[in-house]
Amino acid sequence: MIPELPPDYSQMTAIEEDDILEQLIKADGISSVLNIGDIRSILKKEYNNAILERWEQDNPDAKKYPDCYLHVRECRSGEEWIQEIKGNMTLNLETRIRHWCKTEMSGELALDGKIMPQLDGDYYGKIMTDGRPPNSAICWYGGGFYLKTTY
Repeated sequence: MIPELPPDYSQMTAIEEDDILEQLIKADGISSVLNIGDIRSILKKEYNNAILERWEQDNPDAKKYPDCYLHVRECRSGEEWIQEIKGNMTLNLETRIRHWCKTEMSGELALDGKIMPQLDGDYYGKIMTDGRPPNSAICWYGGGFYLKTTY
């Protein structure tokens, strides 16, 4: 009688090993596999960018706004601009809009007249000081205004 001999695992190919592993994972389900050791954190690191991109696609309105910024909206088109207000920069709306005209409109347009508090013009600008989104009802100061060409 021949004694029972142990299997010779050295005969298993890498392809066979991968196939068996895949079959076992399918049988157990992905949820149980994710709970093995540190596999979840390893996969999160590996798929980090893809996870963030997918979340961003699924949550298009979840934006991180600066703590303090000027928000300008063109009332007819709905086009929007955001300029961060840093450090000791003034919170004077007129000054911020004049700066916005120079940087965003390349100085080709300038403020035409006074800012109209809480009324729309061709544009509406407001200063947000707490990182809230622009559609928040709470703002530092806001008002409508018109622009004119500088040439």
